Amino acid sequence: NRNNSFVTRTVTVDTIFPSLSYVGRTDANNSYVARNFIIVEVNSTDTNFNFTNITLFNATSSAIVRSNQTFSVADFGSNSTNAALYINFTSLADGTYFFNVTANDTAGNRNNSFVTRTIVVDTTNPLLTYGTTTDANGSYVGRNFIIVNVTVTELNLNITNVTLNNVTGGANYSNLTLFNSTNPTYINFTNLLDGTYFFNVTGNDTAGNRNNSFVTRTVTVDTIFP
Repeated sequence: NRNNSFVTRTVTVDTIFPSLSYVGRTDANNSYVARNFIIVEVNSTDTNFNFTNITLFNATSSAIVRSNQTFSVADFGSNSTNAALYINFTSLADGTYFFNVTANDTAGNRNNSFVTRTIVVDTTNPLLTYGTTTDANGSYVGRNFIIVNVTVTELNLNITNVTLNNVTGGANYSNLTLFNSTNPTYINFTNLLDGTYFFNVTGNDTAGNRNNSFVTRTVTVDTIFP
């Protein structure tokens, strides 16, 4: 007597970890973005793909902001061996975040050594204020110099630019740029000829936010006695 109906078993040997790579629109590591969302796009490649998990953390408190953003084989069907995953983490408050990606296959191989990226969300324009020693708007000064004293309030300050122009004859001092300048910023524009001048200040941060709406002041230099 012969029993040839015993169930055959199929076993797949899989010792290869899933392959992960950031692609496309993924925000670069250590980048600053002037928007309230972070983009992650990753390719997950594995013959026996199971799921990929993308997690966003708040770097300042290590709290999970978005957890278990999981893509399973059911999400991709026939394309599951090479899945392009896209997530837009939206409505984020200003701050520092990091995200990482893990992938599992059906054999239990797990890729959790993929590089974590850090992103700073900064949607706030620099705040500019003139100090008390700054020459007042519409003032007349009996000296050959103009004083500008400005404070920039910004966590990720990049550039402060102070420009002085001669109203009647073009630029005298243009694009006096201070990188990561200390606060307050004090500038004394010296050796000026008599005439009317105006100055303004702009501030940029590392994310590209720019304050260029700060009030321009007009000052007249008059060193000639009647």
